[in-house]
Amino acid sequence: MPGSMKIKKAIRLRFGLAVGKIPFRTWLGILFVFLPVSLIIYFSLPAGQVQQTIDLPPIEFPLREFRVDGQAPSSILHEQRQVVITFPEFIRLGDSQKIGMILIPQSNAGIDETPIPLPKSNLPDIFQTNHLVAEARLDLPGFLISPYSEVSSPIVTGQSSVFNWEVKPREQGSYSGNLWFYVNIVPIAGGEKERATLFAFPIKIKCSLFLGLSTTTLRRLAAGIFLLGIGLIITPLFKRKKIQ
Repeated sequence: MPGSMKIKKAIRLRFGLAVGKIPFRTWLGILFVFLPVSLIIYFSLPAGQVQQTIDLPPIEFPLREFRVDGQAPSSILHEQRQVVITFPEFIRLGDSQKIGMILIPQSNAGIDETPIPLPKSNLPDIFQTNHLVAEARLDLPGFLISPYSEVSSPIVTGQSSVFNWEVKPREQGSYSGNLWFYVNIVPIAGGEKERATLFAFPIKIKCSLFLGLSTTTLRRLAAGIFLLGIGLIITPLFKRKKIQ
């Protein structure tokens, strides 16, 4: 038993791991490794997300603004549709986040994927004579937006349409903008398409700094401190080998 304890003590002394034997330089190196890793993990945590659901009004053809006063619609979209919008509450300067919008058929209380029909109507379904195309545009001053132009997706019976943008703030501050959503109705038999604005959803995002620095600068600083910490830890090991 005493022999095994001596062996363990010798191993600890060999690698400088005995209590009170770890030099300050090594402790400093451990700190320099742990601190930037903690910061990188913190920066990787997702920002708080805001989610909003909007019930779309019935889509009729011809659209209201294209009909003569008193004229009834000739067809209607028989599915109820919802729009789910997701965006971050804040973004750290130097980071980028996603803003998403999904156009979905409203299912029966989430129990199944069967779309809920609109109140019974004698009008034919709008898809019988038209193609529908959803179109969205993100207007958010102070941000780099990709894609910047309008994004379109066909509306198909029973299927969802997905829209995504990546946004990156230019400067620190609070910003407001709108997510515009349109519908285009294109007659199958040919003719001019009709376009209507269904809504403009307001979006507010805060852009903040950490310790007065952007995350790009902090990541570079963290990488430098991490490498310095590794150097402080492994340098004494090489010195011991040379002495031996």
